[in-house]
Amino acid sequence: MVVLYLTMTLRADWCNSLKDKRSEVRKVLAKLKNGMNISACETHEQDMHRLIGISVVGLVFDHAQADALVQRVLVAVDAATDAELIHTEQEYR
Repeated sequence: MVVLYLTMTLRADWCNSLKDKRSEVRKVLAKLKNGMNISACETHEQDMHRLIGISVVGLVFDHAQADALVQRVLVAVDAATDAELIHTEQEYR
């Protein structure tokens, strides 16, 4: 078994307040948790209005399944928001 830890940083230039940002974060997290067996939450960039930091953790059998899960997560994030994905980092344990 492999634990996948994925962190993503997105930029949402239209968010002018933390309230705008929180609504975007809620949309992304709802999309991620719907239909995928993962845990996701906002973990970094919490005080920046235009940056969204989300981390995802999932349990998979091997690295190939982990890579497929990463692609599914990235597609789901792209479908959930117009924010630009500026950085991703993945780790296997």
